[in-house]
Amino acid sequence: MKKTIFTAVLLSGVFFASCIAHDQSELMNMAQLQFVERNYQVVKNQKEEVCLAEALYYEAGNQSELGKEAVAIVIMNRVGAKGRPKTICGVIKQAHIVKEVKVCQFTFFCKMQLKKPGAQAWKDSKDIAHRVLQSYWKRDIMVKYKNASYYHAEYVHPKWSYSKRFVGKIDKHLFYEEKP
Repeated sequence: MKKTIFTAVLLSGVFFASCIAHDQSELMNMAQLQFVERNYQVVKNQKEEVCLAEALYYEAGNQSELGKEAVAIVIMNRVGAKGRPKTICGVIKQAHIVKEVKVCQFTFFCKMQLKKPGAQAWKDSKDIAHRVLQSYWKRDIMVKYKNASYYHAEYVHPKWSYSKRFVGKIDKHLFYEEKP
């Protein structure tokens, strides 16, 4: 009789299972999973996770899971980049003054009155922030958007976008990376 060991792992509310046949040592092919691992060298603590969740909620709360995750990758790609802060919270709060007006990298941070998060969208944003800080990303994001470091809403046309390489569109956001 062949002995089979079954294991299951819970990750952001999704169970991943693998079967190991005792005599074959077969593992589930990672290519079949919807997640890939990419570790960013960033501070990973509760404060940073909350900052990331807030950014995902206020910048992409009405977007799909992929849309939220694409915003997360932009934030993570900026952490520690040349001229950028070395923490997630620092990147999100980064601002500069233009003609005596405070201009934030992430619009929600400049607003004084933020709406109270809706329960499901806030939970989704927290779950995604937690998952990406554990280094698990949707495969679809990593294939095309892994180098994205800029985005904007589709209804605006910032001057900086002409100096960047367009990567793609997810929901209501357009994503860019530096030109090679």
